[in-house]
This record gives sequence, structure tokens and C-alpha cells, in this order.
Amino acid sequence: LRLLIVDEIGDVLDSTERQQIIAINTIKFLMNELQLPIIALGVETAQKAMAVNPHLRARFLDFELPTWSDDKYLKNLLKCLERRLPLKKPSMLASRPMIDELVKVSRGVLDRIMKSVLYAAAAAVESGTEQITPEAIRYAILRPPVAVVRKYAAEAAAKAKEMATGVAQAA
Repeated sequence: LRLLIVDEIGDVLDSTERQQIIAINTIKFLMNELQLPIIALGVETAQKAMAVNPHLRARFLDFELPTWSDDKYLKNLLKCLERRLPLKKPSMLASRPMIDELVKVSRGVLDRIMKSVLYAAAAAVESGTEQITPEAIRYAILRPPVAVVRKYAAEAAAKAKEMATGVAQAA
């Protein structure tokens, strides 16, 4: 192992104080004892999570990634993504109407772009249209496919159970 990438480091804040300390100390151990370089990724809460320990915070530099915009990189991403979608009909994700809609609904945030496309693709399969349209992109986040709703409901139930267990143990 030559590099460790920790994604969604801000999720540390969703845990108990004890779990936060364990997670932060583990990162410090990997950096100090194993001299393992670490890249920590996340959204706005990532900086707050790193601030839990001032010594650890001092070891990381902040870089803000720009949002995606209508350029050749986004077009390339969408072309690659479309080739991997299990749809029977082409959606032309890199076309002007699709890019305009994706940039508008996602505000250039990669997670929103990906969810919009994947949710719209799932809806296209569920409906039998087998093709993503600008309208499908527009409503994809507002009406996620059934499988996604079930997944998030199961995750929320598991998290609630975990939190209830933690509260019970603390009492």
C-alpha cells in the first residue's frame, strides 16, 4: 500500500465522540508509524472533521475542486458514462440539450451529475423507454427510482438502529 484515499471524511462527524477520536487517531497512526501518505476527500464538512484534532488538521492542505462546466472534460465524461449505461437506445448525453440540463440541475457538482444520469437511466429502464431525455434528467433527483428509494430507506433504518444502540450503551 503506497497511498490511502479516505473519501467522505466529513462523515466522521456523524459518529460518536469516541468513534471520532478512534478514526482520527487511526489516521494519525497510519501517517506517523507507517509513514503512509493520505488524501482525505469530502464536502464542506470535511474541514470540520479534520478540525477535531488540531495536530492532524495541520498536516493537511485544503484544495477546493472546481465544479464541472460545459467544456470538453464534461463532454468526455458523459460520453464515457453513456457507453457504460445498460440502455438499448442512445441518449446523446454529450449533446447540447443534455449538457445544458445536467449543468443546470447539478450546478456542476459531480455527485449530482452522476445521480441525475444514473437515476434517469434507472427510470428509463423501469419505464421501458430505454433512453434518457432532458426531461428525465430534470426530474431524476426529484423522483429517484424505486431501487434507490429502497436502498436509502434501508440505510436510514440501519443508521437509526446504530444510533439507538449507541444511545442505549451510553446510558
